[in-house]
Formats: sequence, C-alpha cells, structure tokens
Amino acid sequence: MPILTNDKIYIHMPKTGGTWITECLKNGIDGQMIGPHGHSPSRDLKRHDIRGKTLWGTVRDPWSWYVSWWAHCMKDDRTKRQLAIYGGGSTDFKDVLEGVLARDPKRCPDNHAVMWGTSKPVEDRRAYLSGDGGLYTWTFFHMYSDVKLLVDIQQLSAGLHALMGIQPTAPPSNTRSNKIPAPPREMYTDDMSDSIYDEEGFLISLLGYEEPFSTLKNPVTKV
Repeated sequence: MPILTNDKIYIHMPKTGGTWITECLKNGIDGQMIGPHGHSPSRDLKRHDIRGKTLWGTVRDPWSWYVSWWAHCMKDDRTKRQLAIYGGGSTDFKDVLEGVLARDPKRCPDNHAVMWGTSKPVEDRRAYLSGDGGLYTWTFFHMYSDVKLLVDIQQLSAGLHALMGIQPTAPPSNTRSNKIPAPPREMYTDDMSDSIYDEEGFLISLLGYEEPFSTLKNPVTKV
C-alpha cells in the first residue's frame, strides 16, 4: 500500500507500524495511495513514474518483530495452522521461532510468510529457504530492495517530523494488535534471543540495533 506524499513514497513492511503511518499520511498531509494494495515490494512501483521520488519505510528490532508477527498470526485459525507447520505441530512462540529460523523445508508452509500473500509464492518460498537469515531478513530485502531511508517505529513521532516535517497528534496505539501472553522481552529465553543474533546478524548490524528490543541511534537512518 505505497503512499505518495510530495517527493516521498512510503512502503509498508508488515509489522512495522504501517497501518498507523498510512492513516497519518493520508489524513494529515493528503498522501495518495499508488500502486497495488497490501504489502507490496518496492520493486512493484517500477511500472509507475517515480522519478525524483525517495522511497522510505519503517523498521523495528527483529526480536519485537517476530513477537508481533507471531501474535498477528495467532488470531486466525488459518494462519495458526500454518504456524503449527513452523512449530512442528505446536503454535507456541518458542517452537514456531525455532522452525522459522531453521529454514527447514519440512517446517515451512507453502505460504512461508503466513500472514500476507506474495505474488510468486513458490519462487519466494524457495528464495527464503535457500537464503541467509530468517524471515525478518527475507522480508526486509523482499520489501525494501529500493528503499533508501528507514524510520524506527519506536521513534515514529521524531522520525516523521525529521523526514516529513509533520508532528503526529498521537502516537501509534496497540489497539489493532493481538494480545500476547507476556511482554515481548519475556517471550524470549537467552538461547532464543541469541538465535536471532545468529540468523539475523547481518541485518542487525546493517541497521544498527545494538541489543534486543533497542532503538536505532537516530529515528531516521539511511541504508
């Protein structure tokens, strides 16, 4: 659901506050939706005239991202069944995370992203299983191949002010999120947290997250 505002286009990566930002841009500064609906990779915009436009997106630390992804999928029976494939029959967060990070074909559903469809599911699943990094890394590079600027969702107000010159009247709420059984930090054991470092290390280093559940040094960063 790309949103055009003046010389910038927002690309919505799942579970990074995109719904709230979309409403903020559409209602606050008359942002216009262009391109396809849903979570569309930035490369899908190439059939539009985007010359002179800067593509930007939102990002969050991978530890929080996985909890949000899992909680979102747990609300629906169809996606819960797909989570159970990752979890080896279980939908417990620990088991699902283990299966996601293992990139084992036997523990990866046909719709590997689970909560959003892709235009080439067979090809995308193959790329995910054969690539480096977990689902977070795959999603980032799948969505943001042409994105140059990123805003940390834990610093959205400051980031939107710096990037767009607007000051949101209210921070994003969690009213649309699913309830999770415990705060995100408490969902992880030390071993689980370390496994995120192991599989998502390149992207963690690229973005600059220095520890689990941290923020970026600056609300807006270039990649």
